[in-house]
Amino acid sequence: MSGRIFVISCIVVALVLIGINHQNLYDYGKWHVPLSQFYDLEYSDVHEAVNNKGHFSTLGDIAIIDEDSIRVTFDNRNGYGYYDDRGVKYWEISEDFILVKTVRVGDMFIAHCNEHGTHKSAQMLRLVGIDIPNGNMTFHHYNAAWPDTVECKYPEIIEHSFGIDWKAAPTNPVHGG
Repeated sequence: MSGRIFVISCIVVALVLIGINHQNLYDYGKWHVPLSQFYDLEYSDVHEAVNNKGHFSTLGDIAIIDEDSIRVTFDNRNGYGYYDDRGVKYWEISEDFILVKTVRVGDMFIAHCNEHGTHKSAQMLRLVGIDIPNGNMTFHHYNAAWPDTVECKYPEIIEHSFGIDWKAAPTNPVHGG
């Protein structure tokens, strides 16, 4: 009898824990697992956000916290998009969003993603340095392709790209191109 109560108790506890952590488990399966399958990560170049103002992709206002971390407001207020040869915008982020994250030196995250027909790609940034006296942050820039299971949806794509072990990305890239 006590063995049966123990088994039932274990099942009830497991179901309660799953119920409590349902959103975390869902997010892990929907975002973390597919994002960790990015492929063709390729180092592109270096970008600096000067004077604490983001200017690349979805980086908005940036506040320096200390020598190892910054607070970034991700948004689509800077009119980021792709332009043709005549300067006409043919792609932009359509979602209105604001996401505030603390980014630490070494963190790598998706700054923006896009889908052109069947081609899906993302630009990713790794914070590599903070120059407090001048208010500058240096980021390494990567390009990546991804599997069809990942949805290019803001701000979720940015939020869930943090904390992934991007094994394919070199930590000390040599400028290739």
